[in-house]
Amino acid sequence: MQRAMTVPWWRMNTHAIMYVTRGEGRMEVVGEEGRNVFNGRVREGQFIVIPQFYAVIREAGDEGLEWITFTTSDL
Repeated sequence: MQRAMTVPWWRMNTHAIMYVTRGEGRMEVVGEEGRNVFNGRVREGQFIVIPQFYAVIREAGDEGLEWITFTTSDL
């Protein structure tokens, strides 16, 4: 969906690896103390690593934004 935005989310017990499968958009990753660790554009084919406790917001571009997320397990 064009220009759609996700609410901020974070994982408390796993790391995440996001792979952009289609489209492009903007993504912001914020660390535990509120500092930006990434604030930029993501495009098809890119991987982004998101450590546990880091918050993420995504906004789709004109072509939309699709991704899959792989998470680690604490088990």
